[in-house]
Amino acid sequence: MIGDTLDLTTNKSLYTLTKECHVKGGFKILESGSISGVFHVPLLNYARSLGLEGQVEKDLNVETIKEALAKNRFVLLSIDLAKTTKNHTGGHLILVHTYDKATDDFIVHDCAHTVASNGKNAVVPAQALESYSNKKGLTLSPVVA
Repeated sequence: MIGDTLDLTTNKSLYTLTKECHVKGGFKILESGSISGVFHVPLLNYARSLGLEGQVEKDLNVETIKEALAKNRFVLLSIDLAKTTKNHTGGHLILVHTYDKATDDFIVHDCAHTVASNGKNAVVPAQALESYSNKKGLTLSPVVA
């Protein structure tokens, strides 16, 4: 999502990006075919290979997310799916890209549509984001030459 937004990955399909991330250790595929985790350090290394810079974050709360966004950084936030609906388990990553101070809402991309029925530019109140959050993830921005 970030790569397309910044025109860094428009020449690669989602399939290619997924396979490259897997090869670089970004996630594991179990024998059952299900995915086991997304690992932040390998994912960050993959993001760097695509022209992004960033860091692994271990204490992402609403205030630190606002600070990152104010510095023009994207936040790839780990959320607890069980806190979004009773039918889900495990973790999931969403892209937090905007904060609306007037409404105290965050705007996110959620490819699995777990935090809102529309996955693109979904509006998530700050209190809801705080309740879903695992407080971990990545902050990312384009490499500045």
